[in-house]
Amino acid sequence: MDTNGHRPTREWKFRGEESDLQTLRRRLDAWRARCRGPQGRIPEALWRAAVGRARRAGVEPVAAALRLKVAALRRRVATPAVPLPAPPVPPAFVELGLVAPAATCQLEVAAPDGAKLSIRITGPLPDLAGLLAAFGRRRA
Repeated sequence: MDTNGHRPTREWKFRGEESDLQTLRRRLDAWRARCRGPQGRIPEALWRAAVGRARRAGVEPVAAALRLKVAALRRRVATPAVPLPAPPVPPAFVELGLVAPAATCQLEVAAPDGAKLSIRITGPLPDLAGLLAAFGRRRA
């Protein structure tokens, strides 16, 4: 056993990923040094990194190199990754045609959050693009 009470494990060699695995091992060792005891759970970021390496290099070698339980790592590798939610799609820009100088125009715009903008214009059109952009940024 080593000074930390762990059995010595074989050093695993991974082509092209050795430094990544060593970096992850150092991060896990630093976390273990800070968080001893049954209440300390390995952070999700470290698990995700271990799962990524295990998917490329195999569960058993990565678990041995990182001193993780093979069954716990295998269970996480078997669980499909949860996709991140897609970013909201900005509304499409609608180009307005030319309006006769003396015409009356009414424009109503509703935002996804329920806010509404209503404009009534008589005469030449002002800078509607700037006005609509300001309306879209009002709560951002």
